[in-house]
Amino acid sequence: MPFKVKKQVLMSKIETTYGVDPAPVGATDSVLASNIRITPMEINSSDRSVVRGFFGSAGKIVSGAHVKFGFDIEAFTSGVAGTPAAYGPLMKACAQSENVLAGVSVTYAGVSAAEQAMTHYFNRDGKLRKISGWRGSVKLKMSPKSTPMWSFDGIGLYTLATDTVMPAATLTAWKTPLPVSAGITTASLHGYSGIITEFNFDQGNNVVYRDGINGEGVYFVGRKTTASLTMEEPTMAQKDFESIVKNGTLGVFTLTHGTVAGSKLQVNGASVQVTSYAETAVDDIAMIQLGLEFLSGAAGNDEYSHVQL
Repeated sequence: MPFKVKKQVLMSKIETTYGVDPAPVGATDSVLASNIRITPMEINSSDRSVVRGFFGSAGKIVSGAHVKFGFDIEAFTSGVAGTPAAYGPLMKACAQSENVLAGVSVTYAGVSAAEQAMTHYFNRDGKLRKISGWRGSVKLKMSPKSTPMWSFDGIGLYTLATDTVMPAATLTAWKTPLPVSAGITTASLHGYSGIITEFNFDQGNNVVYRDGINGEGVYFVGRKTTASLTMEEPTMAQKDFESIVKNGTLGVFTLTHGTVAGSKLQVNGASVQVTSYAETAVDDIAMIQLGLEFLSGAAGNDEYSHVQL
């Protein structure tokens, strides 16, 4: 019988010790995901470039493998201010801290040390892949009349798949998101609130897999946080973004999605540089496309935050 790709369950859990499987279960660790992406065996190999007096391949020596694994989830909040949304563990596995202010907010920001990792159990119709030591990076995609989405991509350690009965998934903690629209979503860049038709945020973690004598692992080795947006072209009097780009001017960016306490998701940058400017059109309306770079302050790890309020 063929495997049915609609029959999939994803379970994810933070590891206490790197690479040690914490055994996620369907009742508490299920993830409501879409667009699951997997390269189950990214092979580490070298060619046997030997000379034998004739043409032809001598094959490869395979030293091991690792896994590339990614997926999308809807961007929602828990509905209760100060209570993390169900995807909090996923954020922690992307080199982010979680700061809970009871009854008020949950804030995520980048870290540069003591990063965490997680194990994913991905079961497709009875075939289970366990991906331990996974570390990744996250993006946020928002555009009007659509569902806001977090997109995760990362690398984990390889283990052989097994035939395992697909468990039941408990998904009650995964809430329905709010749509992106004028009455729900607001944003401001360098003090200007133009009409935006697309916003993309990229945490920009640099994640590498290393296989060496005595061990293997996945490591965070850098971060460059960027974003892009498309907005209606302003007059020069309204906002001179061309000069802002040319002069390297820094300013504040903030986006708030949701209007009621417990339902609000906010993306912030206190020192944002507009790095590119281009012109385009959407629905025959003149638009500009801006590239953004989020700069850290003197203390570091403060170039961006995303907050549930």
